[in-house]
Amino acid sequence: MAKKQHKWYVLSSGEVNRYGYRIVVGEGSTDGIHTDAYEINSVLLVIHDGKKLSVGKLEIKKEDGVLYGRPTFDVKDPIGKELNRKYHEGFMSAFSITHDPKKTSDTDLVPGQTRATILECDLYEVSVVNVPGDRFAAGLRLDADQTIDDVLPKLNFENHSKSKEKEMNKLSTAIISALALGADATEEMALSAINKLKAVGAEALTAKVDTLMALGVEKGVVTEENKSTYEALAASDFASTKTLIESAVTTKATDDTSEQSLSAQIEATKQANAKLDKPGTEETFESLSKTTAGQMKLSAMKKDDPEAYTKLAAGYGKSV
Repeated sequence: MAKKQHKWYVLSSGEVNRYGYRIVVGEGSTDGIHTDAYEINSVLLVIHDGKKLSVGKLEIKKEDGVLYGRPTFDVKDPIGKELNRKYHEGFMSAFSITHDPKKTSDTDLVPGQTRATILECDLYEVSVVNVPGDRFAAGLRLDADQTIDDVLPKLNFENHSKSKEKEMNKLSTAIISALALGADATEEMALSAINKLKAVGAEALTAKVDTLMALGVEKGVVTEENKSTYEALAASDFASTKTLIESAVTTKATDDTSEQSLSAQIEATKQANAKLDKPGTEETFESLSKTTAGQMKLSAMKKDDPEAYTKLAAGYGKSV
């Protein structure tokens, strides 16, 4: 005989139930419905009647924000045996949970809710029922003298809306005050003031970026090729870009100095050559060694005419 299959049934769907609230189930061991205590004593009752003994046990799991249960009935118990028959023959398929709310929210709502959302709760027991409270299953644990309104009252949406409106008015007043507008300021006036502030801020940033780019050019960091990149960096993170440029070693001043030195050397060479071209002026190793232009000429001679350089140096007593 083939073994009968035990199906998984929805215990809590996470949807709005018949009482107007919903339960956040959670995933696995995460917050939502806490199942630890129940799993130690997973009783299966009949229509939430805790005065009668359990008619079986229940294996549970969470999956995709839904709590599922798979029952095993005590077939040696007369009631359990009859329920087992109904279950396997398809005459019974509804289960419902009883839970203790631990954390609720009256703002985390979805269409159709009339009571708060239960963000966290403890699973108290699971029962076989004819019609579950959650269209799929769920019931609230109540003491003998309690009603659901004592534990989870209906939301007063009129007061709730007024409270939200009051909070928004406070926020609007604070914004109007910050913008230095009058009490009779309109939304259009507020938006205009905000846009002006944004424009002023953009202009100020542009000016700061321009000044920073000028510094970058002066230090030799910013060039025509990379200027757009530095400007984009400064616009998104001005402080970091400023630090980067200010901490860079200055290279332009050194280049200028080199250019000035080279110009001076060229001019000195011209003057030296003019003197050397004059009649009666003797060009010796010693005379060339005493001027920058002469030293440059000796260096060029050593490279281009080593024989003449050796002869000139020999006359001075220099080794080559």
